[in-house]
Amino acid sequence: MSTPLDFPDERRSSHRAAVVVFVLTLVALGTWAFWPRSPETDEARIRAVVEAAALGAERRNVGAVLLHVSETYRGEGGERAGLGLYLAAWFRTSAELAVFTRVPELHVAGDAAEGTVEIRSVRAPAGGGPADNDGIAGSRRVAVRFARENGVWRVTHARLAPE
Repeated sequence: MSTPLDFPDERRSSHRAAVVVFVLTLVALGTWAFWPRSPETDEARIRAVVEAAALGAERRNVGAVLLHVSETYRGEGGERAGLGLYLAAWFRTSAELAVFTRVPELHVAGDAAEGTVEIRSVRAPAGGGPADNDGIAGSRRVAVRFARENGVWRVTHARLAPE
């Protein structure tokens, strides 16, 4: 005698096939979601540090810039604290600031890296008057050294490159 829950053999086998496909799909999605991804390259991480520091400069936030600078920094502005004072004075002189960066050269060797960062800044004077040089504050090439400190890349040295 047949009950309402009994399926003919064809329906039972297609039901099993659907369940198997569903389970395999879940396994595949789970595997894809948790499969270890190849880590971002050191070069990409360093470029992200440069971009983050530039964003901090655009926001005129000395702390956001110094977050990417090593405690052992020596270079433009002297030590890290001197660099902070230099940046604070520079930020105070302009009402608006846009910073564009490019990293044309970068060489990574283990936990150290060095390269060149091109920085172009555009600003308006704090008084709101006409900007000198049509708002172009400067275009500089900076020789930069980085070090990986506790897994994080930071700037350890920066010098303006000769023009």
